[in-house]
Amino acid sequence: MRHRCRGALSLGPAQLLGHSFRFAHHADVEPCEHSHVEGVAWRIDQYHLQALDRLEGYPWYYDRVQATICLRDRQLLAWVYRMQPGNDPALPSQHYYDTVMEGYQVHGVPTDQLLNAVLL
Repeated sequence: MRHRCRGALSLGPAQLLGHSFRFAHHADVEPCEHSHVEGVAWRIDQYHLQALDRLEGYPWYYDRVQATICLRDRQLLAWVYRMQPGNDPALPSQHYYDTVMEGYQVHGVPTDQLLNAVLL
């Protein structure tokens, strides 16, 4: 995010409720009622959101939806990118995986879901 959206503010580790994590070459989340995804919440402005839309291939590759996150024991609505249907599970490249892993580690986010996603 620091390269994609200069000036975006990390709010720290957060959980995306009602979703599970997977790789389909790229990181993805899917609705899953009794699960959650570990990640980082960011404060962004409208300019950042438009830039992310372009970078994430919205609306043809990723869709953008509002979903509930838990941030420091508070539930909030946040924008979340989810892959469009038709992107089957697939392992990421080593470079992509390492980049995602580094982001998790820098922000103190548990990495178990990343490890589990490549072992399935």
